[in-house]
Amino acid sequence: MRSAGRVQETGGGRARRLPNAPAIPAVNGAAAANGAGSAHGSAVPPVPLAPQPPPATAPLVLIANLSRNLMYLADLAAVFVTAWVTWLHWHWLNAQQAAVAPISLGDVFLHGALLPPIFILVPIWFGVFEWMGLYDPHNNISTPKILQAMTKGIVGVVIGVIVASFVLDIGASRLSVGLFGLYGLLTAGVLRVSVFLSVQSKPWRGVAATRVAVVGLGGEAASLAGKVRVYRRLGYEFAGFIDDHLTGEPDPSIPTQGAILGPVGQIQRIVNDHQIHHVVITDNAFPRAEAMELARTLDRMGVAVSKVPYLWGTVASQMRVLRIGDLDLIHFRRVSYTRVAERLKRAFDVTLVLLAAPLLIPLMLAVALAVKLDSPGPIFFVDRRYGRGGRAFNFFKFRSMVVGAAELREKLEASNESDGLLFKMKDDPRITRVGHFIRKTSLDELPQLINVLLGDMNLVGPRPLPVRDFVKMDLDARPEWEYWFEQRCHVKPGITCLWQVMGRSDLGFDRMVELDIYYIENWSLWMDLQIVLKTLPVVLFSKGAR
Repeated sequence: MRSAGRVQETGGGRARRLPNAPAIPAVNGAAAANGAGSAHGSAVPPVPLAPQPPPATAPLVLIANLSRNLMYLADLAAVFVTAWVTWLHWHWLNAQQAAVAPISLGDVFLHGALLPPIFILVPIWFGVFEWMGLYDPHNNISTPKILQAMTKGIVGVVIGVIVASFVLDIGASRLSVGLFGLYGLLTAGVLRVSVFLSVQSKPWRGVAATRVAVVGLGGEAASLAGKVRVYRRLGYEFAGFIDDHLTGEPDPSIPTQGAILGPVGQIQRIVNDHQIHHVVITDNAFPRAEAMELARTLDRMGVAVSKVPYLWGTVASQMRVLRIGDLDLIHFRRVSYTRVAERLKRAFDVTLVLLAAPLLIPLMLAVALAVKLDSPGPIFFVDRRYGRGGRAFNFFKFRSMVVGAAELREKLEASNESDGLLFKMKDDPRITRVGHFIRKTSLDELPQLINVLLGDMNLVGPRPLPVRDFVKMDLDARPEWEYWFEQRCHVKPGITCLWQVMGRSDLGFDRMVELDIYYIENWSLWMDLQIVLKTLPVVLFSKGAR
């Protein structure tokens, strides 16, 4: 029987024991299962299920995300190419009319000649394709499937173009709209299939598969693990099993081949150690309440959660069907901002970073040289910080302190001028000469733009606190801290935030908590823009910097 409770790791790295939860040791190697049909059932069929080991370093991007981004670029190119070829074909069919009243390509793109202008065509195209799910890489399983989906999408785009032409009173002819649909299908089809084949056919540096862990050890779990291995070409990779019923003695009848990652109660350690991106529940005896609890924990870490259907009833109100090849799973939706809001925020961040890059890159090179010449040690300070959902990531700053500053901090704790987890000291002896300047001007924060481009951080969001500081937190002792931690797990940390623009080091930890909660609960793109604009004078005049 399943134990009445277990040890649960929260996002802050602390362990909370649920009622009657015995300690469950993790085992490297095989495990035994008792009962029937799952982790609580009969033995797994003798199918070799050796998992793929995690990569030595965290990937910059997943195959699924790369595929989605390439589809966006391909469709953007397809809109322009299709409009251009439509214009060429129309000129060829109407040579006499074109000679008398020529229509330039600029008229087509900007003034709505033949077709709606490009700034209307692009939203129609992307809106229809997004609505029909054509940017979901899980649907790209074969060339025929892609072409079938493209046909449906182009039909929707043509309908949208006709409606827009009517509403905006644009003199688009049926011929030009028909040509746009024909060439749109050809262009988008060729580009989409090219993206599919290029992503599937060769490895990309810094790109990795979505690593899937399976909860359970029964026949259903073994079957699912086998299917995930089959769908490796779709960007999936089997990472191993997660199960509570672990023993110290290997059972040769269960061919896990080192595939058991640990118990459910150690989910945070498993996700971070094995770089898990997706967890699938197959255990037929997994209680609904515990599934919801597991889903919430993984949601905070940014890990997708699904279950094999028809095991037990609906466990949450926000669910959808996720298709991986011909495998249907019930997918738990993440409790967070809408997808449109997140993409707008991401687009806002990347656009600002790229626009500022020509000015910031020379500045960053100058700071890097100054840091290197000023004192011995590396240019960058790389620290482990908790990001979205408590998932740890590498956090970059220009080094502003001497080597070994973390060890020296323990001797300076009595001189701390802040409260809570923050350590602030006016005349910190660990800071180097260049460090004083770059901290005062916030130039030490510039490398975090790398974190933004990698997707670990946003430009605006709660500041990421060090992992070592979170370990010291007693969230149970301060309910507002626990609520703050739960809320910040739903968003990515940021380079700047309300705390930065309203006082920085002049404000205490409790005030930072209040401002973080306010930002998370009241976020808008307009608020982000206001914070970015307010950050500039704060940095220029070094307000609250130490």
